[in-house]
Amino acid sequence: MNIDKKIKIFSNLKQYCIVATPRSGSDYLQSLLDNHKEILTFNGHLVVYNNFYPKINFKDKSISNVKISVKKFTTNYSYLLNTKKDKEEGKNNLGKNKKSFINLNSKKFNNIMLHYLIKKGFSKKHFTMAIYFAYNFCLGVSFKRKKILLMHPHNWDELLLFYKDFKLANYIITIRDQRASYYSALYNLSLFNNNKFYNLSHHHIVIFITLYFQKIIKNLNLKHLCIRLEDLPHIKTLKLLSKILEIKFSTSLTNSTFAGKKWHGDAKQVKIYKDVWTPNRTYNNWRIKLSVKDKFLLEFLLIKILKEFNYDRKKFNFIDHFKFIALLSLPMNFEKEVLKKNLFQVFLLKNKLKYFRKLLQNFYYYLRRIIIFLRYYFTELIIERKYNTKFLRVKL
Repeated sequence: MNIDKKIKIFSNLKQYCIVATPRSGSDYLQSLLDNHKEILTFNGHLVVYNNFYPKINFKDKSISNVKISVKKFTTNYSYLLNTKKDKEEGKNNLGKNKKSFINLNSKKFNNIMLHYLIKKGFSKKHFTMAIYFAYNFCLGVSFKRKKILLMHPHNWDELLLFYKDFKLANYIITIRDQRASYYSALYNLSLFNNNKFYNLSHHHIVIFITLYFQKIIKNLNLKHLCIRLEDLPHIKTLKLLSKILEIKFSTSLTNSTFAGKKWHGDAKQVKIYKDVWTPNRTYNNWRIKLSVKDKFLLEFLLIKILKEFNYDRKKFNFIDHFKFIALLSLPMNFEKEVLKKNLFQVFLLKNKLKYFRKLLQNFYYYLRRIIIFLRYYFTELIIERKYNTKFLRVKL
């Protein structure tokens, strides 16, 4: 089959796109779908709208500019073409023996992308499609039986830009018990990269997405389906998902792979997971590791979400509303830790101005968290707004 026939098949595939709530296993879901004979995908999430496309001049349609733009992509994202460099996502040790990786010919990749863009046009949408097409072409994947193109914009800020080009696509939202995801997104990520994640800006983002992901889904009018990480990789869940996607159930769905090579998880994981479902597979000890106050604040605000997605939850009474108002302005444990560290740096270390700025910045996001809690309480809980989010419900 020549390249143009493959482009024709590729252009007519049904599109599904994965977006993740904090630490909810979106890469894991993608890895289960990776080796299915009716699906084309990539080796993990691809974030280009926020980080990369602002550097590209899409108004200049000249061949020379298209070539330069393609070259920029393969240079900036070389770790996705040669995953020996991708230690963060654990794609440097693929395969049963953990000694394999994906290694594509970058020159061939460039030429395939260029061919696709010349044929389809130079735009953000076509550039995105060209990346997925070139990846699968260079892998030597058969296009004959394919029904679905599975993309993975991953982040919610990326989604807001990505969605403008893919409004007709179907979206799969991965979710997890929000208390477990809160703990993992803060403490596990901080252990992995302290400089990037040990701050209250990150805390603010985690809180915002955790509380408002349903509102974003509704505002964008996404054709969507939510899948709980806790339900993977159960056979019942995978069979029901296959039915919804209109693909045949295959045992490949029970194996976590990228490019058909066994994937063992990313470097941010604290717990080693196997592709076997158990009731407590994704439990990360949040019940004993989160403070009593933090659990109360989170569970009080999340009561509707926990109920809707069938998670265990406490019952609250009228008095708990006053308790929430009294506690919401007190620093949560993570906030307390970060602010204490900042104060220590200001008083005991050199370069005090630098650390004072950091303190002010973190204090600003602490105040914003309080405002989010208050706003969510009055606009989502008191009013009792409903979103009717679609959810893959399975009895395990």
